[in-house]
Amino acid sequence: MKRLFIIGNGFDLHHGMKTSYWNFRNYISVTETGILRTMELFNMFQEDLWSDF
Repeated sequence: MKRLFIIGNGFDLHHGMKTSYWNFRNYISVTETGILRTMELFNMFQEDLWSDF
């Protein structure tokens, strides 16, 4: 029998994984500087705009 585990929001962060929105921003600041500049032009990293991304 196969099992499917559905894990809710925050499980990854609770276990210390670096999967937050800001961790993503830091990652692309090193790997994809062009994308980061474009996202910052549109203020995509403001706290209240996270869902627009």
